[in-house]
Amino acid sequence: MKCGTGPLKQLLFLLLIVLQPLPCSAAMYVCRDASGLSYTNLPLLASCVPLQFKKQTVIPSAKETYLWTDPASYSSHIRRASRRYRVDENFIRAMIRVESNFDRRAVSSKGAQGLMQLMPGTAKDLGVKNPFDPGENIAGGTRYFRRQLDRFDGDVILSLAAYNAGPNLVRRLGAVPQNRETPAYVKKVMRYYRLYKAQDKK
Repeated sequence: MKCGTGPLKQLLFLLLIVLQPLPCSAAMYVCRDASGLSYTNLPLLASCVPLQFKKQTVIPSAKETYLWTDPASYSSHIRRASRRYRVDENFIRAMIRVESNFDRRAVSSKGAQGLMQLMPGTAKDLGVKNPFDPGENIAGGTRYFRRQLDRFDGDVILSLAAYNAGPNLVRRLGAVPQNRETPAYVKKVMRYYRLYKAQDKK
């Protein structure tokens, strides 16, 4: 049995267009004439209109997401920062867990960036050039927390509050600010710190 080839040829040609890699500047057109529809990259007829392709959203693979958020992948950076700035590794882990859930690409609504959620101005002051680089971010965040520990005579609670709400406010109040965020932040960090500490003992 002989089948009509016109529509089939057009369909095959369209599939070749879609599957064939094109230069970024290339544009395809669909044209209508007396014989029907045709496809070309040279729109010689007034009836030719650009062929539109829908953009696809690229979704990270499970492996990529795992590498961004796997706590173990940051262990060497945490250990190095802990030794350099004399901060318990478990505090660093707990802060990262609460700040970004170990997502090195995290950006808050206020603009804080990376694992330890450094504000751009703070990152610059700490010498952090790339806040999304795990090593730089962890070193910068740990250094900043060390500053708070020194400022508040080793008081961990006030130092955590200062990391979250700013040292000037905490110094002025002499206590954890009773806003919507800071008390919960301090409580969460301490909870995860105790959890990580307990795991270390096993």
